[in-house]
Amino acid sequence: MSDTYFEPEFQEFSWEQRKLRELALFNPKDELPQTFEYVDLESVVGTEMLSHRTEAKSSAPSRAQRLAHTGDLFYQTVRPYQKNNYLFEKPGNNYVFSTGYAQMRPYIDGYFLLSLVQSDRFVKVVLDNCTGTSYPAINANDLAEIEVAAPLDENEAQKIGTIFRNIDNLITLHQRKSQPVVYACFIIPNELTRISCDLPHNPSRHHCIFRLYAGLYYNEQ
Repeated sequence: MSDTYFEPEFQEFSWEQRKLRELALFNPKDELPQTFEYVDLESVVGTEMLSHRTEAKSSAPSRAQRLAHTGDLFYQTVRPYQKNNYLFEKPGNNYVFSTGYAQMRPYIDGYFLLSLVQSDRFVKVVLDNCTGTSYPAINANDLAEIEVAAPLDENEAQKIGTIFRNIDNLITLHQRKSQPVVYACFIIPNELTRISCDLPHNPSRHHCIFRLYAGLYYNEQ
């Protein structure tokens, strides 16, 4: 086992409870292009867009309403326990998402916000505010009122988002190499929130834990 300690610039955090609507603009209105790539609820799995299809505005499904801008976050409002949420980082403005997603245009780092909404704790709160049983769903107004812990300093959110982006890139690399488990953790006041990805290949072979609080800790066994 080897322990490596990293000392990033940010050593302490000041966090506060903030409603999602304070961190992002919800469902901005835009004029749809005449033709576009349509992204429905089956198109996103996990945090990846796996498919889309070309539609004409005149004949597109009525749910094709949410015109994506680079940096927008799309949150699956139907069966949110599936955690099929997507941070749109493609150039151009010819992708339109279904109204089955709540569209968020972040005021803070988008990857940090994605990490928050992917956490099990956040999903539990969302499910507590859902209606329906077989197909639980939450509307955008209720979603916007959910409180999350976020750093007061937006630069800290950006740095944390960068760390999670790098971890996700590492996960993708290890998936290709059949490596197993990576966990990402960060501390917020009075509680530990862990965002994890369990890789299916030989999960006992490798175990990494990242902790973010008064520095970054990396432990490999």
